[in-house]
Amino acid sequence: MAFVCLWLFPNSVAQLIAKPSNNDSIKPMASLDWLRIIIISMGLYITIRVLFDAVYWISTYQMMTDDDTMIFMSEQKASMITTVVEFIIGLTLITKNTWFSQALLKINAPETTDNEKNSTQSN
Repeated sequence: MAFVCLWLFPNSVAQLIAKPSNNDSIKPMASLDWLRIIIISMGLYITIRVLFDAVYWISTYQMMTDDDTMIFMSEQKASMITTVVEFIIGLTLITKNTWFSQALLKINAPETTDNEKNSTQSN
């Protein structure tokens, strides 16, 4: 009896969630769209890590006494600057994802020779 429930319940829920397809053809995503998704994911990953670092630095600053407030070792100052730079990079990747994707596609584009340029201009 248990195997019937374990078999039928997931199947019935799956049929409710995933409606049967209408035999529509699946269109592949363009490479620009894939690059945009990858770049946005990288930007989100960096930004989330920066938020953890920012919470650490804010809590460290809040726990310092008045005498220790302005005393940061050079290592800590470098880490704070790195956190700010990572935040800028993460936001730039998220907001300028189309520009980065197009630039990467241009870098990877096949080179055209002078003969090919002349033939396309004459058409």
